[in-house]
Amino acid sequence: MPKYHNFKDRYKNDTSNRIQLTVSKEIASVDTAIDLTGSSILMQLKKGEASTVSIKTFEIGTGITLTDAVNGVFSIDEFIVSLGVYNYFYDIQITFASGVIKTYLKGRFNVTQDTSQ
Repeated sequence: MPKYHNFKDRYKNDTSNRIQLTVSKEIASVDTAIDLTGSSILMQLKKGEASTVSIKTFEIGTGITLTDAVNGVFSIDEFIVSLGVYNYFYDIQITFASGVIKTYLKGRFNVTQDTSQ
C-alpha cells in the first residue's frame, strides 16, 4: 500500500520549491533505502483519483531528478505552478529495472489562488 501524504499548498503562477523524497522500506523496524538504479519514476496530477487524464506529468528528465539512486533519493524539480486552482490528486509510481511496478506515495496537491492575481 502506498503511503498517503498531502503536499503543502502551492500558489498559482508561483515557483514551487524543489521537493526531495527518499524511497525506503521498513525491515525489522528500521527504514532501509530502496535502490532506484535503472528505475523510472512517474508522478501525475489528476482532478480525480480514478481519472485517466493527467493534468501534469513529471518523469526523470522532465520534472524529476534522480539525485542518489543507490540510496533511493530523488527530487521533484522547481516548476512554475501554471495549473488551475484545484485540489488535485497525485501518485508517485516507480518501475524498477526488473519490471516490477509499485506506487509508493499518493495524496493531494492543492493549488490556491494568489490574492495579487
